[in-house]
Amino acid sequence: KSSGVFTFGGTGTLLYAIRLGIEKALPGSMQTGLQGDLPVVVCSDQAHYAAKTAASWLGLGLQNVVAIPTAPNNEIRTCLLETELRRLLKEGRRIACVIATMGTTDAFGLDSLEQLHQIRDDLVREFSLDYVPHLHADAVIGWAWSVFRDYDFNLNSLEFPDRTLRALAGANRRIRHLPLADSIGVDYHKTGFAPYISSAFFVKDANDLQRLSRD
Repeated sequence: KSSGVFTFGGTGTLLYAIRLGIEKALPGSMQTGLQGDLPVVVCSDQAHYAAKTAASWLGLGLQNVVAIPTAPNNEIRTCLLETELRRLLKEGRRIACVIATMGTTDAFGLDSLEQLHQIRDDLVREFSLDYVPHLHADAVIGWAWSVFRDYDFNLNSLEFPDRTLRALAGANRRIRHLPLADSIGVDYHKTGFAPYISSAFFVKDANDLQRLSRD
């Protein structure tokens, strides 16, 4: 049931994700354009700057990108995320997209996609929303660690050193939840080592891409 498209870079994957989120939050805006109160994009303060670039290009404006503080390990503080989402919803704001950073560029910070998914679903029920905010996993760097999804870290057949093994196991605990995201961004020119810019935007539900291609 999934689908995807190739695009020009990590910014392209975020353009797709945020635009899809806008259409979910404001059905019909592909036809009418953005009208009334604009929806917001929520991410961590360590999220890639391309999230702001995409939001501004799409007409939301930088002021509608809400950055949530992170912990020392560059992981979004989920308690603050939940508090901010609840505040926005109480004010009547619509949430276009929640971006989970699955591997920051420098320190490889990983958000808890499992917790973000749970918070999103709980708030949809609590506020009886007539839409489901789009949950995007910006895994343009972290996606490659998915190869260890089924690796037996106890057996450690590849004989990784203890330090490497602990790092891989820690990353695996977060990356293994990628299927919870509504969409995923992948950069093959980063941890895929492709010699040219090559990215992909994947959606769990192929119908989501059709939202962006309707006449």
